[in-house]
Amino acid sequence: AVLWGTALDNLAWWRMVDPDGNWLEVTRLNHNLGKIHDAPVVTFELKWFDGNAPVGAKLLRTETLTIEGRKFRKEGLGKDVTDKFLAGLPGVQKEGCDGIITSARWILHRMPKSIRTVCLEFFGQARDAIPSIVEIK
Repeated sequence: AVLWGTALDNLAWWRMVDPDGNWLEVTRLNHNLGKIHDAPVVTFELKWFDGNAPVGAKLLRTETLTIEGRKFRKEGLGKDVTDKFLAGLPGVQKEGCDGIITSARWILHRMPKSIRTVCLEFFGQARDAIPSIVEIK
């Protein structure tokens, strides 16, 4: 999550079955290939297809959702788990209430050539530790 974001950041497309038994395909348009909250505006195309016809055969309706990127994160806290509605974005953070995701396409990221991990532990006031943290390179 730190480097490349969460599942929501990296979802490019997903298909789900809605509560009416119809297919719903959600496509994130103009993906920034990064964290969703870094994008000023995030746009999703929603397409509903008749669940009684072969997948994608009979389009019922379409809708475009445009959401401010910052709406997906609570300031200073990361993922906003208090907003289950997520501006009406179907299938995400809802525990199956608006359907079940059956397939998805993800943004994949290359692993870095090398990784260096540093674990720091400080006791006392954080303000006393900050100069030491800044000096580490």
